[in-house]
Amino acid sequence: MKEILNTNKDGDKPKHPQREELIKKWEKTGILDNIDGILEEKDLVKLMEGKASQLLREENQNKDEKKD
Repeated sequence: MKEILNTNKDGDKPKHPQREELIKKWEKTGILDNIDGILEEKDLVKLMEGKASQLLREENQNKDEKKD
């Protein structure tokens, strides 16, 4: 199923190569252990990446505010 979702209509090139990298990254945390199916993994990975980005932005903003 993963192969079908990650190939383009020509069937030879990955449609979302970064998706697999992100899934592998978050699998290391154990968060994805009980998630069944690529669709759920993909959605959770997008949420986790968004939250991580938000936390980094907030941290940088807080550091900038402390400097002033």
